[in-house]
Amino acid sequence: MEGTNVLNSTSTVLRIHGAEGTEMVKQINTVASIDGNINANGIHINNISSAQPRYPSQHLLINSKEARKMYLDFGVPLYKAALRGDWETAKAILMKDSRLLTASICKGGQTVLHFAAGTKHVHFVEALVKMMTEDELELADKKGNTAFCSAVATGEVQVAMIMLRRNPNLATIRGGGDDHKVTPLYMATMFGRSEMASWLYPITKESLEEKDRIGIFFSCICTGLYGKYINSLVVNIFH
Repeated sequence: MEGTNVLNSTSTVLRIHGAEGTEMVKQINTVASIDGNINANGIHINNISSAQPRYPSQHLLINSKEARKMYLDFGVPLYKAALRGDWETAKAILMKDSRLLTASICKGGQTVLHFAAGTKHVHFVEALVKMMTEDELELADKKGNTAFCSAVATGEVQVAMIMLRRNPNLATIRGGGDDHKVTPLYMATMFGRSEMASWLYPITKESLEEKDRIGIFFSCICTGLYGKYINSLVVNIFH
């Protein structure tokens, strides 16, 4: 019917690991697209990263006695140090074997930065990031989530800022699971992280695709996030 908008719904399932390795799962029924009299001019900007993720080294997790010993001697203590925010212990371990900076230290594929990013230990993340290259900050776990995604999902804005200053691309690298990759801003809204979403929106709004804007808008409604950024989304989507 002329003048009628048709909403095509979809279900978004987001999977990301928290600081202690437990999987955080969030499902929201959103809208994939809207067919009808909607002016999408100026919305579609192809700056959101669609590159294949880079993955960490798996050398600690292979099935061998040597790897098992290395994991127990270095991987486990490094993981525990990250959770405690014990940088001196972590630094000593990393100085013995720098490969651990970019190694998976659990079966989910997370690195030490993934675990540190989900904590409030800002000093730990700041020191760790200084030891890493920009590319190394883009390493993803088995679900395709960067450490930046972990910080976003847990709402750690200060931690996210540290990583973004080193590598601005992190704000546009999608993650969230095998089937449906979403932007970090989308993740923030799905987990109801209002401060994180308020910070990310002005940074990334010009690079969002139409489907991102629509999904984020409905995610904000589902999780009860409101504010000036959602008002701006309304203008851009439905104007």
